[in-house]
Amino acid sequence: MENENPYIFNEDATIAKPIFVWKKSIITKLSRHMFWDVYIQELDIKKNKNLIIERIALYGNDNDIRIMFLLYSKGDIKKALINSDSLNQITIEYFSLVLGVKKEAFKCYGKKPAHQM
Repeated sequence: MENENPYIFNEDATIAKPIFVWKKSIITKLSRHMFWDVYIQELDIKKNKNLIIERIALYGNDNDIRIMFLLYSKGDIKKALINSDSLNQITIEYFSLVLGVKKEAFKCYGKKPAHQM
C-alpha cells in the first residue's frame, strides 16, 4: 500500500483539506449515466475502485477520465483494466496506448464482452 500524504496543501503551505474528503467530493463530479445501477454518493473510492475504474473506462468522457487519474494511481488503473472481464476492443486499444500496455496483456483482449453495446 502506498504511503500517501492524506492532505492537500494550499500555495501558502497551509492545509486545504484532507485528501480523502477531497476525493469523496470529486466522485460526485463524475457523469451519472455510468452508475445507473448504484447511488453515486454511496460509492466508496477504495472498496468500489475496480467498478469505478471500469465504468469510467467504458462509458466516461474526457473529464471523467481526468478525474479517474486524480482518484487513482496509474498502477491501480492498469491493474483494474488488465483484469477486467468486460472491456470492449475500442477501450482496450485506447488504454493500451494511454497506459503503455500491450493489448494482449488485457484479460479480455480478443473476446467479445457479454454486454457490448
